Amino acid sequence: MNTKDQIEQMYKDDRKTMMQHARRRVGKEAEDVVQSAFCSMYQELDTYCPAVESLERYANRHLGRHTKAAQRAQRLEGMSYSLDSKEDNEQREPSYFLDLTVPLVEEVYLKRFAKCDAETQRMAHLFHDLSYTPLEISTIMKIENRHCRYVLDKLHSMLKEDLAEEILKEGLD
Repeated sequence: MNTKDQIEQMYKDDRKTMMQHARRRVGKEAEDVVQSAFCSMYQELDTYCPAVESLERYANRHLGRHTKAAQRAQRLEGMSYSLDSKEDNEQREPSYFLDLTVPLVEEVYLKRFAKCDAETQRMAHLFHDLSYTPLEISTIMKIENRHCRYVLDKLHSMLKEDLAEEILKEGLD
């Protein structure tokens, strides 16, 4: 039985139990969380290594990640800030920094990402795009956890420096 068939069987057998665990944390959204966890297991099947972890642990890791994401979304629901939501009689703060920040951060990140070696790029992709923890990344890449944390910390500090330089450069122009 290949891994995809095992995942399908696990979905049939353990879905209700997983939904009960998720329901304690996210309530009504438990079914969506379990389904998205299984979908991501399928999509990220190349990261699964049977020699390193069991399929149950792999499934629980995905379920935990998606549960945390749903909890975060619930916590942030309704919390938004819009410059247009202010009353007409209130003075608005200049939006220069807000308009500058998001595209600038993305630009700085992409520049720094292009300069990194393949290992650092893979770690950054797993950490930022796929929301893996440094411990999970070290397991996947078969490296030491402290090395993974060191590389990610170094990348973040370089990003902060690059961003500070770009903000200063933008401010002087």
